[in-house]
Amino acid sequence: MVTIIVNTKGGTGKSLISFQVLSLVLKDFKIYELDDHNNTAASFINSDILKDKTQNSTIDKAEDLLDDIFFEAQTKPDLNIIIDVGGGSDTQKLLEYIKQQPLQNSIKYLIPITAADSAENMIETYNMIPKSENIHFILNSYMTNDLKSEFLFFFGDKKLGINSLESELNKKLKYFKIPFSNFFIISKTKYKMTITDLASKSKDLSTEEASKSILEAAAGDSEKYKMMYNQYRVSLKTADLCKTIKDNLSDFK
Repeated sequence: MVTIIVNTKGGTGKSLISFQVLSLVLKDFKIYELDDHNNTAASFINSDILKDKTQNSTIDKAEDLLDDIFFEAQTKPDLNIIIDVGGGSDTQKLLEYIKQQPLQNSIKYLIPITAADSAENMIETYNMIPKSENIHFILNSYMTNDLKSEFLFFFGDKKLGINSLESELNKKLKYFKIPFSNFFIISKTKYKMTITDLASKSKDLSTEEASKSILEAAAGDSEKYKMMYNQYRVSLKTADLCKTIKDNLSDFK
């Protein structure tokens, strides 16, 4: 399966979805980042889960690279190929190249949006995608359980005279939701790893077991002990985030 994360607008969380979320919910995957301005994998230098599973390239090489990607998709049917493409013209160029691919109907598209995104941007991105029934929006960084109020331009509000995106596109839309969490940032900037990597640091360890293990590893160094135990605490909270994401994306296939 090939999954492409697209949005013509920057800052909607395309790379977060690719590197943090899909690497959590998919077992066997490879991430291709096609972006003239970013190399997200470089931010996860301590990640075990991403090791040897990412490739960065510029959009001008995308047309040739897509042939390799779709060959790989056909010869490795159990591999989940993720394409993270930059916004603006990068997205436009990639989607034009996709139209030339014979397997374009087998692609899954994910469109991450934030509460601040306008309906015009959502419609523009949606209409650029080659005809497909396999499109999902990602309601990214939700902060409350009241999604309809938070993502006003997606769900609409008749009292405010705002049409839903479904009515604007005349299409039944599918979506997943991803919560806002500082642990996405903490895992990436402080620990240089994904939330999956960070959550694994506390896996199957009780507080007592973790304290004992960390005490032994610290070898009498109190500063090292405090640093490692703080990481354990962060790991526990990150594990809760991972569980929420898995629950929210339980139908993702």
